[in-house]
Amino acid sequence: MASNIQIYRENIGKTIVFAPNHKTAEMVVEEFKKLYPQYGNDYCALIDNYVTYASNLIERFGTRDKLPQIAVSVDMLDTGIDVPDVLNLVFFRAVKSKIKFLQMIGRGTRLCENIRVFSPSRDFFEGRISEPDMNYQQDKQGFYIFDYCDNFRFFDNFKEKATGKQSLNLTQRIFNMKSELIFGLQALEYQQDNFCVNYRNSLIKQVRADVNKLSPMQILVKESLQYVDKFKADETWQYLSKLDLQELKAHITELVSPNADDELAKIFDLKILNIEVSLIDKSQDSTKSQNAIIVIAQALSNMTTIPQIRPHMDTIIKLQTREFWDNITIEILEDLRKELRDLIKFIPDGEKSKVYVIDINDTITDNGNRAGVNIAGMKTYEQKVIDYLAENSNKEVIKKIKNLEKINENDLHELESILWSELGTKEDYFKFTQKDNLAVFVRSIVGLEQQAVNEKFGQFLTENVLNSRQQEFVKTIISYVRENGDVTFDDLVNNSPFDNINIIRMFGDKIYIVQKIVEQLHGAVMCA
Repeated sequence: MASNIQIYRENIGKTIVFAPNHKTAEMVVEEFKKLYPQYGNDYCALIDNYVTYASNLIERFGTRDKLPQIAVSVDMLDTGIDVPDVLNLVFFRAVKSKIKFLQMIGRGTRLCENIRVFSPSRDFFEGRISEPDMNYQQDKQGFYIFDYCDNFRFFDNFKEKATGKQSLNLTQRIFNMKSELIFGLQALEYQQDNFCVNYRNSLIKQVRADVNKLSPMQILVKESLQYVDKFKADETWQYLSKLDLQELKAHITELVSPNADDELAKIFDLKILNIEVSLIDKSQDSTKSQNAIIVIAQALSNMTTIPQIRPHMDTIIKLQTREFWDNITIEILEDLRKELRDLIKFIPDGEKSKVYVIDINDTITDNGNRAGVNIAGMKTYEQKVIDYLAENSNKEVIKKIKNLEKINENDLHELESILWSELGTKEDYFKFTQKDNLAVFVRSIVGLEQQAVNEKFGQFLTENVLNSRQQEFVKTIISYVRENGDVTFDDLVNNSPFDNINIIRMFGDKIYIVQKIVEQLHGAVMCA
């Protein structure tokens, strides 16, 4: 399910599952319906001699836009049928005849036009490139074979498969973009903006809804259940660390099922969300997405006769100007997305191919601010660190940092070994960050365990020790540490968002509480 070639509306492309016998075929169909009830009873069908009206099912399977999409066959679809739309072949049986095996593979070789398939290009299928360049293609480019019974090995025709990354569908890409925004918008500069606070809360609600739909009955969900449970929990979403974001993308995104929303609207969403992310993360270049939105606007501006489009013409014309793009904000983009997303479907078929290009490759730039620094290399080092911390989250020194336990000299030596030897050099480290304290750097990535925060400071956040404004200030201090790795009294005086607040006046004779909190937060990453 995670690796198939898809067609319009993120439907699975026509798929034949070759089963060895009726009982096994029945089991496959039953398990599919149990694991993916959202597709309905007709999506996956058994076709063999035991089934009444098998010929009618074959006819429906061979017709585009009719169900079933998946045919589980026992001998009836092996040879002699012509379904050009077939994009996936699943061998769930051993085949002993090479001639028959090649005939079965032939079910996928038929050419097919105007199928609008989400697929690698013909260059990938014909071996001219090694990575699957997933995108929307007007015509069939090739087909996938899933050989669960090692038939290729049996016939000595096995070739080492390309080790390309799993490509994500539209819904999953949007899920990732929303996760990026949730992470970015928790920065203190955005938490002082009412729109950004409300928008982030809305995104969390949307992403959590996708996570909550994941059923532990599904095999892939079972394999990632510890992460599914983590991201279903309320406390996880109070603050996402870089590590949390990494886990969300690595273990949850590919489990998210496509939704029934209009596909063109989702492509528009994806482009807008990509631009929003680029406003937060300056290393992301969204030029391709901006140009794509302008192309969409140009297509819509020629459609003044359509009643649904006419009231939005001022917006459509405005977003084709340089002035609009020079002054964009996340709020402006989100308003634009909501206003125009449902109009994209009116674009004529001849223009839709321009909309379907969804290649969003994040480009790393230095924006002219850090001459001579190899940004790509820095990103590689950062990713190495994040990957290591994700895989070794139970390492004692990392647990101590996350749980606000005081580190010692041995812990510091271990961090030096990890960051300056195992993952890169000391020079690599300081190209990426200027944090001299390695524990502070690690804490800025892994964050703080909410349970540890509750145990240390819960009395100040939930009981009647502090008033509501004072509690919010304490929460801001904790968020500052999660974002920056540390806090000192100098930060409370000189750095945003604290520098415009008179702490003495706010806390009065309770100022000792602030002092105690800062000492605990700062002291935990100072060597004992």
